[in-house]
Amino acid sequence: MLRAGPTMPPLLRVIMGIWVLSPFIALTVAAYRAERWSVAVRESIDWVMAALSLGSMAIYAVDAVGARQTPRALVFVLLPPISWLLMAGATPILAHLIARRLNRRQGHPLE
Repeated sequence: MLRAGPTMPPLLRVIMGIWVLSPFIALTVAAYRAERWSVAVRESIDWVMAALSLGSMAIYAVDAVGARQTPRALVFVLLPPISWLLMAGATPILAHLIARRLNRRQGHPLE
């Protein structure tokens, strides 16, 4: 994204920066707010944050050094919504962990 500097209008550069950083900002806000949530939810957010960071870093590194067969902006346009979908996909898992934890506290095993 930074290599496209002179050809990319400044406003578009800012918008793309926000777009690319949005999943990480959301996870940072979630981690900050998770201080009052259950241990299972906090741990799940930490795992999602680590996986998303490592995965994004690997994808952006391959895009930076690899042979280019796709348009330069494709990775920067597609990776954030894919990240959001992966984060949203973790929601049912988190809901299951919370329900399991609450059921254990009340003495009701999950069926």
